[in-house]
Amino acid sequence: MISTASTAQSCALPRDGQWLSILHLARSMRQEARLGEWQKVMERESERQQILLAFFSKPLSHEESQDIANGIHEILEIDKEIFSLGKQRMKGLSSRLSTIRTGSKAVSIYSSNKP
Repeated sequence: MISTASTAQSCALPRDGQWLSILHLARSMRQEARLGEWQKVMERESERQQILLAFFSKPLSHEESQDIANGIHEILEIDKEIFSLGKQRMKGLSSRLSTIRTGSKAVSIYSSNKP
């Protein structure tokens, strides 16, 4: 689990460090989603949200805006991939659940027809 101290430390970084931390977290989330590590993805998302709130609590300078816009575009693409992977995972789980329900119904029918 991500420690609160780690998040507080990330929020105290200079703006460049915060932004690099946000990008790193997004990239890590994508890698963990590809590996099916969904608990880690959720933990990193929580940490990323806290750093994003701290980062955007102050206005951007004109010099920062283009780099940040490019980074936001990258994060949106990463999030889109994570969402797609999550959707695939949900379909797989739904299929498994359906198979389990079918098996349970068969057992129930068999059990009710026993003499």
